[in-house]
Amino acid sequence: MPRCECCELLESSCGKAKQAQLDKELKDYRTKLRQRGWFVAQWPGVCDRCGEDFDAGTMIQAIRYGQGRYVGECCGPGGYDG
Repeated sequence: MPRCECCELLESSCGKAKQAQLDKELKDYRTKLRQRGWFVAQWPGVCDRCGEDFDAGTMIQAIRYGQGRYVGECCGPGGYDG
């Protein structure tokens, strides 16, 4: 079994290795959203679908152009559970 470089623990037991995996999954998910026309929020807002707050930097998609209504990545295709 592979060991982590930072602490010699098994990679499955190291928080740093797990965080690196989650970061990669989030990056891949956001790349997929970008390919589908989503973009990065410049300001915080609220997902129009589920009501969850999102921060600036979150991927969003306009659902009513010109009306300030957006779906956050929390409700994106496939969802992200990270």
